[in-house]
Amino acid sequence: ILERWIAALAGALTDAGFSPQVARGRAERAIALLQGSLVVARGTGSTAPFRAFLDSLPGELLDRRNMDEPA
Repeated sequence: ILERWIAALAGALTDAGFSPQVARGRAERAIALLQGSLVVARGTGSTAPFRAFLDSLPGELLDRRNMDEPA
């Protein structure tokens, strides 16, 4: 299922103008950050890590600087 999420997110980023390599790297990073935030939230009993992930996600995915390199 993670591969499908990554592929879907990478496809959306490619449609938004990022190269396939950059899109894939950003998608992989976003999914890793998502999963990590859920693990930490569960371990700490706090939703703060997940909320912080959600707040950072647009910048992680859509930052137009370094469009030729993964975020």
